[in-house]
Amino acid sequence: MKYSCLFLILFSLSCSESELRTVELSGVNIIGKWQLEATKISPGGPVDWSNVTDGPIIEFKPNGFVEVSNSENGQIGIYKIEEDGISIRFSETNNYRGSLQEGKLILGFIGCIEECSFRYKRIN
Repeated sequence: MKYSCLFLILFSLSCSESELRTVELSGVNIIGKWQLEATKISPGGPVDWSNVTDGPIIEFKPNGFVEVSNSENGQIGIYKIEEDGISIRFSETNNYRGSLQEGKLILGFIGCIEECSFRYKRIN
């Protein structure tokens, strides 16, 4: 755990002020709040999106941190915009990759054998 905290501190210090203002994914500023609106979790085989009511809110902050609210414990992690999408890391085993599709943020849980996708809409 102490290494995770150190990593988070070093990561936040490594960003210049100009990088903090221009955090874009596919030309869209990712900074702000996004609310979970649907999930696509497959126990094996094809599955459609299932709507979520009052889903958790994920907030991307300009300093590279991400925070999830409306969840049991609340989570804080780090994110990084890359050429092929976004990476989010909450812990050693709780990591996501994502992209923007038609204005929606689609995140997938890394390590899921079947489909584990989460669709978020911008709320601010």
